[in-house]
Amino acid sequence: MRKVIFFSTFCFISSCSTTIDYQGSTNTYTSPEVAGETMGISGQLEFGNSTKFSLATLEQSNIFSSNINVDLSSGMAKDNVLSAQAALGLGKKFELYYRALADSPDLLGGKFQVLGEGAIKKADGFKLLVFGGYGPGMDDDEKFTATNGSGGSREYDSKLNVSMYEFGISLGQRFKKMYIVYLTPFYREFKADATLTSTSYPTVQINKKSIVKGCNVGVRLEADTKFFINLEAGYAHSQYSSTIQRDDYTLGGAAGITSF
Repeated sequence: MRKVIFFSTFCFISSCSTTIDYQGSTNTYTSPEVAGETMGISGQLEFGNSTKFSLATLEQSNIFSSNINVDLSSGMAKDNVLSAQAALGLGKKFELYYRALADSPDLLGGKFQVLGEGAIKKADGFKLLVFGGYGPGMDDDEKFTATNGSGGSREYDSKLNVSMYEFGISLGQRFKKMYIVYLTPFYREFKADATLTSTSYPTVQINKKSIVKGCNVGVRLEADTKFFINLEAGYAHSQYSSTIQRDDYTLGGAAGITSF
């Protein structure tokens, strides 16, 4: 959920800083088929682009200054994130999924097959499903520290909680039994609450909402075995507010295995 980054060397212009942030994945790896059978199990390992949302930075303004300040300016940057996903089929039309992401809340959600048959049939034709999930977040406690060139330091105890929800649709076409091409528009919203406390400085409260929305185009490649590969590319729009936003292309891939 949270990544605390330490820069241990000084550059000429800026000195040590620590940043509290979290990740918003810009990929879905969701093809338009559920398992199609009860207790149909699948799992996959994923790696792709993300948006890193910065909540606060504790930093020295420059190498010649002894002041260390808390910068609450919201920031975003394109990054990469590792994730894993597992799914369990419940009947022919429904599937539960659990997605674990680095530096972001884990998600529990469901997928419902609106059109077409499930993956177990490997039937040609048009497919459509809807999905949605929620991640309640998890409190994470750590030290939030920066030092200056004079040997001074400023330290906070930090508590961060990030929750999120997502929804989207996936539609596509299966060709023979070997691959399926799909399009997945999605929407994700994050709520972050952080508290920085110190014995020497005032308490800092941070409450932020952020959004990641976009659309992925993907292909799921299957062989006669139970292994598969997902490849995705697309567009993502990320924002803190109407004035803090960015647009990015997104790339990602996943490899997995099924029980069917």
